[in-house]
Amino acid sequence: MKKRNSRRQSPAARAGRRAQADLADFQLDNFFPHLINRATGIIRTDFESRAKPFGINIEKWRVLVSLLTRGPQKITTLARLTTIEVPTMSYLLKRMIRAGLIVRNGHHDDGRVAIIDLSKNGRALALRILPIVRRYEMIAFAGFTAAQIRTLKAQLRAVLHNLESGGRSAAVKRAGGRRPARSSAPRRSE
Repeated sequence: MKKRNSRRQSPAARAGRRAQADLADFQLDNFFPHLINRATGIIRTDFESRAKPFGINIEKWRVLVSLLTRGPQKITTLARLTTIEVPTMSYLLKRMIRAGLIVRNGHHDDGRVAIIDLSKNGRALALRILPIVRRYEMIAFAGFTAAQIRTLKAQLRAVLHNLESGGRSAAVKRAGGRRPARSSAPRRSE
């Protein structure tokens, strides 16, 4: 007969042991979110100092470039494209309208839906700032081949997809197409 361990560990103690094991392998300077945050911080700080004379910050730039490259958009679509929350986006758009950078029109089928577009001045400003932002990509990719740049961008898009799906798609791929045990998603047909 096996003797039972009379000193069972509490869930908190087990979690503490797991956290210590995770910490042993953790290196901040090699942690993907930290690396992305550092790169973004460097670009943001430099961009905002260069764009300040134009009255632009990074959020306004995201709106301008989204409209420049994708055309008129609904507010909710702009919020998704720029990763700016809808209430913040609404406030930002009001300021950009007052500054004459964008215009707000009603949707041709539904007057309750606002469509945001660049004004003539907004388009001209976006085109003036475009070389500034293109420079960051040139600096970041210095020493990379064209193939390496394409591969890195494809991998980053895959990372974004994984993050936007909450890891569900990556978990399914790791499980060989089978549903992970903890998921309540229906099984994929084999």
